[in-house]
Amino acid sequence: MPTLADADTREVEGTPHRGAAVYSGAGLLVLLVAGVAVGTLLAGTAAAEQRVAGGLQQAVSGVPGLLGVAREATGLGSPVAAAVVLGLLGAALLLHGRRRLAGYVALTGIGAVVLGAGTAAVAAALGTRAPGEHTLSAAVAYGLLLVVLTPAVPPRWRRSAAAVAVALVVLVGLTRLALADPPAPVLLGGALGAGWLAVTTAAFGHRGRLAAAGPYRPVEAGRVRPARPAWPRAGALAALWLLLLGALLGAGTLVTVAAVQRFDAAVTGWFVAIRTPLLTSVAGVFGALGDTPTVVAGALTIAVLMTVATRSARPVFLVVLVLGGELALFLVTAAVVGRPRPDVGHLGLLVPPTSSFPSGHVSATVCLYGLAALLAARRIATGRRWPLVLVPVVAVACVGSARLYFGMHHPTDVLASLLFAVPWLLACLRLGPVPRDDG
Repeated sequence: MPTLADADTREVEGTPHRGAAVYSGAGLLVLLVAGVAVGTLLAGTAAAEQRVAGGLQQAVSGVPGLLGVAREATGLGSPVAAAVVLGLLGAALLLHGRRRLAGYVALTGIGAVVLGAGTAAVAAALGTRAPGEHTLSAAVAYGLLLVVLTPAVPPRWRRSAAAVAVALVVLVGLTRLALADPPAPVLLGGALGAGWLAVTTAAFGHRGRLAAAGPYRPVEAGRVRPARPAWPRAGALAALWLLLLGALLGAGTLVTVAAVQRFDAAVTGWFVAIRTPLLTSVAGVFGALGDTPTVVAGALTIAVLMTVATRSARPVFLVVLVLGGELALFLVTAAVVGRPRPDVGHLGLLVPPTSSFPSGHVSATVCLYGLAALLAARRIATGRRWPLVLVPVVAVACVGSARLYFGMHHPTDVLASLLFAVPWLLACLRLGPVPRDDG
């Protein structure tokens, strides 16, 4: 497998054409016009497509639980999930000195937003069909991840990697159809996303050498510390998991105290009192940072990036350990405690089937963004690490506030999530399967 040690930096980065941003801008304008034109041509097919989509939704609704799965899976193509994927990719590139590639990622991501919003605005003004934002976002996010990382993947695995990226986009498209979106906008969104990715890749790349040796400087084999025996570490993590479960169950008992309930009611009432249409929209975006599809997309991205960085599958097990352990703690506690959710309006959101205590969204947010920040800190000089603390802190503040605003959780539910997610994350990073370099 090629590594940075095997190739010159100029070869890795490629020699971008002069005015790559100008070429990309021209391509963006062409795609915007083409998207509006195609949407206009498809305007007459709306009724027939709606019947097809309605029939598919009716068929899906006949299978218990399948519609709920579609609602969750479609979030893999949401703009927020795409932003998390591209943000993690861009940050990883910057950490490894790949500024040109990071610029390519940033321009492609921003351009996708402009393309989607621009075609939607023009389509609304002209009364034509707008492209599906989920398939557009998915095509750009997962396609970009594939383009940047494929050169660092062994040749025998490249077709499989491409198949996975395509499968994710197809999955998002199928879920949109299952949720009664018309077929034409779904296909148009995917086509525009793929077209925009092709435009920026052609503008920034040169003879396909956009990332000829991959974006990472892998940990050399001689610098990996000998692994400590696995069983003692596994036993320590299991013991900690049980201790955290006991602490959570105890905290779940304490939330029934009258003083705690009065505090919860006062805070929840304040959030209900400040609700406005604007704040609801903002909270919806912030809250999506902790939604299950966003967490899944972010976890997959971290696993892929770290696997390429270390040339090892161990980071995959770390991601599974951190988020799987967090999920198990949350589910067991929620089932045992069974705390009702706040007795307020939930703003039309789907209420999760689990109980209120603790908040699974907040604990997953702690683990995902905390894991990303702490892994990044391992490759930054000690004195420059403190800004990384802001990543999980801001994410948790956004998600926690959104969950309270929507009336999904009591304040003590959010605090309890911090009680177990932070120590679990730190313990997994200390004892988990991560290659450690000496310097």
